[in-house]
Amino acid sequence: MIRDRQPNVYAATAYNSEHLPVLTEDDIPERKKELLGKPLPFGHTDINTVPYYIYDTENIDSINETESKSDEELIENSEKSHINIDMKWNHRCIRYDSISSWSQALVMLYMLCKYTTPFMFGFMFIAGMILDLIDEGILFTQESFELTLMMTAMPFSLYLLSWFIMQLPTHWWLRNSKGAEWELNRETGMVKVFDYKTEQYYETKKPSVFERPFYEFEPVIFKVPNRHGGLEECLVLRHRKKAYAVNFGCFTTSLREPEWVKFWHYIQNYMDISKPLPDTPQLESSRQYDPTTIAYDAKTGRNPRYWRDMSEEEYKRIKDKANTPGYIIADAYPCIIKERAKQGSLATA
Repeated sequence: MIRDRQPNVYAATAYNSEHLPVLTEDDIPERKKELLGKPLPFGHTDINTVPYYIYDTENIDSINETESKSDEELIENSEKSHINIDMKWNHRCIRYDSISSWSQALVMLYMLCKYTTPFMFGFMFIAGMILDLIDEGILFTQESFELTLMMTAMPFSLYLLSWFIMQLPTHWWLRNSKGAEWELNRETGMVKVFDYKTEQYYETKKPSVFERPFYEFEPVIFKVPNRHGGLEECLVLRHRKKAYAVNFGCFTTSLREPEWVKFWHYIQNYMDISKPLPDTPQLESSRQYDPTTIAYDAKTGRNPRYWRDMSEEEYKRIKDKANTPGYIIADAYPCIIKERAKQGSLATA
C-alpha cells in the first residue's frame, strides 16, 4: 500500500489543543507591533469553518478519478511522469511545492501579454484618433494605424510565442522546482521549512530543514503590494524566534481578512488531532485513515461519500453559501498559546 493510503499514527509531538505542553512567556517573545501585521490567536475554532477558497479549488471529478485507481496504477503513473511536483494535501500533511522559475516566468509572460495586447491596441487606437482629429481633422490616418500596430507588435509576438510553447507536450516546458518549500504535518504536529540556498544543498542536493512544533509559529495577516499598485492581504505562519515562515499567499492573494481568518481556522482544525479533519471534498477520501476522524464519523453517522456522490447543483449551492458575506472577528477570542504561557510562568514563579 502506498504511504498516502496508510493510516495515521500520531507522534508524541502531534498538535493537540487540549493537551499543550507547559510554556512560559519566554517561549512567546513580544515583537514590536509595527513589524507584526495583524496577529491572529490560536484556538476556539469551529470545525465547520471552511473558507470559500477551499470549495472553489477542489474538483470532485478529479478526486473520484484518483480514488478509482489502484496503488499499482498510481505508482506506475508517477514513475512515467516527467513532472514531479512534491505537493500533498491529505490526512498526513499539507505540503507545498511549485513549478520552476522558468515555467513560472513563461506562464506570467503568457498572462501578461494576453491582457496587455488588447489594452495597448485599444489605448493607441483611441489616442491616434484624438491626435488625428486635433492635427488634421481626420478620424484615423494610415500612419496612426501603423503606429498602433508597431506598438502592439512586441506584446502580441510574445503572447504568440508563449502560447505556442504552452501548446507543446507539458513535460517539454513545465518543470518542477528544486523541491517542496514547506510542510504542515498533522501526524507529527511539526512544521517544516525547506531551505535550498545553503552550502549543504549545493554539496549534497539536499535542502536544510527547519522543523519545529506547530504551536511555536505565529499566524499574522500582512498587507503586501500587488502588481496593480494596490495592497493585498496574505496569511503568514511565522516562527516566533527564528526567521522562518510559511506563506499561504502561495495559494491565493485574492482573499480578504475574513476569509484569511477562516483559512487560519481551517489550518488549526487540520493540525489539531483532538478534532476530525475538516469536512471538505479534498480530504473526504483521507478520512478513513485518520483515527480521530474515524471515531468522529462513526459517532455522527457521517456518509463516507457525502461529497463524492454529491450533484453538481448541490455542490454549487454549498459553495455559493460559503461565499456569502460573513465576518469572523480575528481577536474575538483569547489565544490559547499565550494563555498557556502565562500559566507556565505562574507555575515556575
